[in-house]
Amino acid sequence: MIVIIGGALLWTICSMGVGYLASRKGKNPWKWFIISLLISPIMGAIFLLLSDEHMGAEDSPYAGFWSRAAARAIDLLIIIATFNLIYLADRLGADAGLWTGTGLGEGSPTGAEFSMANVLRGLFFLAFPVFYYVYLHAMYGQTFGKMALKVKVVNEDGTPLDYRKSFLRWLGYFLCDLTFYIGYLWAAFDPRKQGLHDKVCKTVVVRTDMPFPLPGAAEPEAPAEPPPADPASLDTGGSPPI
Repeated sequence: MIVIIGGALLWTICSMGVGYLASRKGKNPWKWFIISLLISPIMGAIFLLLSDEHMGAEDSPYAGFWSRAAARAIDLLIIIATFNLIYLADRLGADAGLWTGTGLGEGSPTGAEFSMANVLRGLFFLAFPVFYYVYLHAMYGQTFGKMALKVKVVNEDGTPLDYRKSFLRWLGYFLCDLTFYIGYLWAAFDPRKQGLHDKVCKTVVVRTDMPFPLPGAAEPEAPAEPPPADPASLDTGGSPPI
């Protein structure tokens, strides 16, 4: 199912891009649609290269690349939706005279954009993503997106994250961004599905529907059997009389 959804998503994005470029340049859309058909096998090959099934992740306890990408997309949608709701409530409250507005409209007095209310607004929009990722990872090991995809973040030894490790892992997102998202793609080819931020923080993303084998855990050894007794030692009697 993930393969079908991912393939359809890539095809949709590719077709929209080709259609947009064709409309901007005034080209024949049918001609460029044929070109998109020729491009689609390349996109499909890239998708199969990154797919969980191609990497043999069906029986792996580690969360695959597309599962993590889908969870991240859900998280971003939740954050954007929260921003929009807060912005809408703020505008309605300012219009009703409950508090001061942003002062960014036409006719606003000079310096109104640096009011205390705007400072608080800016702090919220900056702090909410940090709170979302750090708090949920430290408390539950999962954001809402990871809960939906049934994956969670743990340390390499299987222990849960604390607030310090969760914050450092959030900072690792910026490290992946600085590598032009190669740090995220790293998880598609790594044996333990670790991205660059996971490598730095020594964390792994595991599936909650499969047991996670703890590193170094081994079954207890069976007690060694005693060596067989010497037959000669069983003869306790003296020499027979002559």
